[in-house]
Amino acid sequence: MIFWRLLPVAILCLIGMILQWHPELMQTIFGRADLMWVSLGAAMLLGMHLVVRSSGRGLQILISVATIVCATLILAALSMAFPFVSVEAPLTIATAVFAVLAALLTVPAALAEGKSESSDNPIGLQELALLACLSLLAFIAPLCYAHSAAAQEREKLVEALQSQRYQRARIFTQISLATTPDARVLGVSIEDLTDELDRQIRHLQDFLRESPKQPGAVAQIGERAIALMQLDRNDEALRLLLPAAQGGVPIAWDYCGLCYQRLGDWRRSLEFYEMSQQFWDGQQPSPQRTNAMQSAFRGIAFAHRNLEHASAAEAAYRVALELRPTAELHLLLARLYEEQQQSSLAIQHARHAAKLAPTEYGDQSQEIINQVKFSHFGCLAGVHEGS
Repeated sequence: MIFWRLLPVAILCLIGMILQWHPELMQTIFGRADLMWVSLGAAMLLGMHLVVRSSGRGLQILISVATIVCATLILAALSMAFPFVSVEAPLTIATAVFAVLAALLTVPAALAEGKSESSDNPIGLQELALLACLSLLAFIAPLCYAHSAAAQEREKLVEALQSQRYQRARIFTQISLATTPDARVLGVSIEDLTDELDRQIRHLQDFLRESPKQPGAVAQIGERAIALMQLDRNDEALRLLLPAAQGGVPIAWDYCGLCYQRLGDWRRSLEFYEMSQQFWDGQQPSPQRTNAMQSAFRGIAFAHRNLEHASAAEAAYRVALELRPTAELHLLLARLYEEQQQSSLAIQHARHAAKLAPTEYGDQSQEIINQVKFSHFGCLAGVHEGS
């Protein structure tokens, strides 16, 4: 009888392994592997409980299984009542299927053990309540987890779009397609955004496949490097940029700093951004100099922040803001102050960011404000009194 008892877990694990071996299919349905295993795990919990309780109760367990199947299907049909559930989402459908499958896979064990044993112990109200809770858990728990994960991924998606990292942004659209295909990001539906990203990525790939007309020209090196960075091929971009950087091309220093930043090499990133800053610091005032200096100081600040040099990061961000205030810089400074638990300054700069660019940075700014209010109640009294 052990075979029948292990059947639900074995089948669900096999499904998970098959999906793991086909990442494109898994991502289409769930968006991420952890969401798949949470759905499978919740279904396994239901199946294991039913198998354990099936001894000598074949007919009664079959009735319970039928009840769970019907309840899960009804819950799936009524899931529009939950704001975090999209009925047509692949993950919602798969989660309901897993819950029903886990219940159905206990039928062989119930029948086999029901024939060999008999029991007059009926299924009571308490056990039915437990079965109902496990059935609900098998459906709702994965969707709650997916809702939280999707919200985090959309934040990363917005950041990727703002920095023109199209390949990275496309990865982050996948979980929204699997969980909330009707979601909107920056006023655009996730489906339309995905289609646009796919077109942009194809265009960049076609551009890179073309042979450059003047391989050594600085302008063409820059264009190809930008395309590579937008596709998150930063190592390739560095191989293209480093000879130009070593030849003293100022824009190459800035791009190298950005590539190393995205690769997580903060010291090398800082080195190249400082080279760019020192060069432009000696040039005559101009819009080009202002843009280059601001980019350099922003990169210097980000490197110092990740190297845990908070004071140096703050100073660099403030210089960049003095050159030209932008919503992005206010938001970055707000995040730095949030990390340092300087609540009033974090809220002040978050509000500036939201005021300058409400569409692009409004949600992120409000999130910082909410987080500060939640984490630092003691600091808020002074903030509210002064506002």
